[in-house]
Amino acid sequence: MVPRLSLRQLVNEFLTEKRKLRGRRTADNYRCRLRPVLDFAEQPVSHGRWPLAMDIDRDFVVELRSFLHSHNVTRNGRAGATPKLMSGGQIVNVLGQRAKCLTGRLSV
Repeated sequence: MVPRLSLRQLVNEFLTEKRKLRGRRTADNYRCRLRPVLDFAEQPVSHGRWPLAMDIDRDFVVELRSFLHSHNVTRNGRAGATPKLMSGGQIVNVLGQRAKCLTGRLSV
């Protein structure tokens, strides 16, 4: 049975496990990659359509990808840096990390 977790709860469990297995630096890297996913998922419209991680479907991924293409980030996560659109390579990293998080936790 798949646990009824919000995406944030699922991400927190995933990151806790990664920190234990891979260390703090790897978990921090994953956290940075997953932050834009949570930004999208916790918007009122997104949260209404996909309240639980188990509700995520192809439409979520399509809309997330569109969101990421217009999402501003700072270089290397530095707060004082000038925000720029997320690079294509980083979008691939974010989507890949989202997939790892979901497949690793939902296939229990």
